[in-house]
Amino acid sequence: LDARGIINFPDYKLTTVCQYFGIPHEGAHDALVDIRATKLLTEFLGYCLDVDINKLEGGYGKFCEGRG
Repeated sequence: LDARGIINFPDYKLTTVCQYFGIPHEGAHDALVDIRATKLLTEFLGYCLDVDINKLEGGYGKFCEGRG
């Protein structure tokens, strides 16, 4: 998901985007902390966009093909 052009952030770093949406990201740049924050952000954005990535026909690979 690329938010550029939809939401204007000063930058699109994980820390900035998480802060904007109120997603916890204490200890940024620790691999596990970043993974957890990315998971929460993805789930939140999926909910907001009403997207269930697990139900996309063809799976993730097919989804990426259609975007590219």
